Amino acid sequence: MGRMSDLDISRHELGQAGAEAEILEEISKAFARLAVLRRGAEGESSADLLTDTYETDESIEAKTAAGVDVEAEVKRQRQGTPTAKAKTEKKEAKPKTPTLEEVRAELTAYARKGFSKDIREIIVGFGANRLSELKPEHYAEVLERMRDIADGRH
Repeated sequence: MGRMSDLDISRHELGQAGAEAEILEEISKAFARLAVLRRGAEGESSADLLTDTYETDESIEAKTAAGVDVEAEVKRQRQGTPTAKAKTEKKEAKPKTPTLEEVRAELTAYARKGFSKDIREIIVGFGANRLSELKPEHYAEVLERMRDIADGRH
């Protein structure tokens, strides 16, 4: 009297599980749309907006519509090959040339540790008699050589 049979309970549970799956799918789509909007606000191109690691039928269709070679994109992602944007960022991220003040400060620290003779030899090796005569393009290499000597790699 008012009890559900085992079959009715199973149907009810399956109905709930199906509804939960639909809700989770909608939440997933909402997060994907949010990510696309957020990336779009950062000024990425439409092709960049469509590069998710988890591919759905909809994302594949969207990429195809945007002119992206989906198979090449998937291969690139699996191999970890950087995109053109990542390559550009890598080029821009080259190390900055240290200033004379930075070189002087670091070499002073090494001189206090007993490397004065080595510092002098390095500077003379670049054709200068003192640090202030050293060309700025040699600053990084002078520091690198001094670090090698201090680390015992000379």
